[in-house]
Order: sequence, then C-alpha cells, then structure tokens
Amino acid sequence: MFGTVLGAMSGFLQWVVLREKVARAGPWVLASALGFAIAGGTLGAIGIINENYVMSGILFAAVFGVTGGILQWLVIRQQVVRAGLWILASVFGSLVGSIAVPASGAVSAATDNYNLSTMVFGLLFGAGLGMITGIALLWLLRQSQPSNIEGLATAH
Repeated sequence: MFGTVLGAMSGFLQWVVLREKVARAGPWVLASALGFAIAGGTLGAIGIINENYVMSGILFAAVFGVTGGILQWLVIRQQVVRAGLWILASVFGSLVGSIAVPASGAVSAATDNYNLSTMVFGLLFGAGLGMITGIALLWLLRQSQPSNIEGLATAH
C-alpha cells in the first residue's frame, strides 16, 4: 500500500507538468501507482525482502523502473517524440534513487527509529528518481514540437 501511495504521489507531481503538454495524460498517475504496486508485489512474491535489504531495494528499483516506465510510456508513446527513452530514464532514475536503501538502513540501525528511516528512504529515493526523470521528461517534451504532436493539450 505504501508503494502505491508513493507511486501515485510522484505520478501526480509529474502529471502536473505533463497535463499542459500532452493530451490525455490523466492515466499517468494510475500508471505510476500501478508500477510501484507491481514492484512491491514482486518483491513480496519472491520473498527476497528478508534476505538482503540492499539487494531487495535495488531489485525493487529496477522492477519499478521497468514496470513504471513501460506503463507511463503507454500514456505518452503516441504524443511524445522518442518516448521509448522514457523507459530508460525511469530505470536509471530508480536505480539512482535506490541509494536510499542502504542510507535508510544505516539510519534505522543508528537510531532504531523506523519513522525516521522511512522518511530518509522517501526523500532520497524521490530525489534520485525525480531528478533523473524530471530532466528526461523536460528534454522529451522539448523534443516534441507542437507540429509533431497531434492533439496538443494546453491549460488555457
């Protein structure tokens, strides 16, 4: 559930940028939430979480990057030039964000404070993922000139 909420929140923030540039971007939030849910469910189903939390975090990031990236790509693929690069940006951003796993583990071990550890994870994962995908999203949108996009949306 935590992952689904986190995915929906990050998807909403990206959607705020997308909605003015891409028509029919509404499913973006659902795609983001579903990507996180699939990644979390994959780890639970495999049972890796109890073995090595660092490897579990990297696996989660990779699975989210792929599943979330593909689901989000389905939303933008017909309207954004080079949209396939979004999947790579999503994977790379997730892996950069996975630095949060050992960092939050260290905070948890040092302070024995699960809430603080969770906040550190959220901040670092969000910062890594957001930085990479934010740059990629802006670049992809700039590559998609209005003449190349059928049904360009505007907020006006």
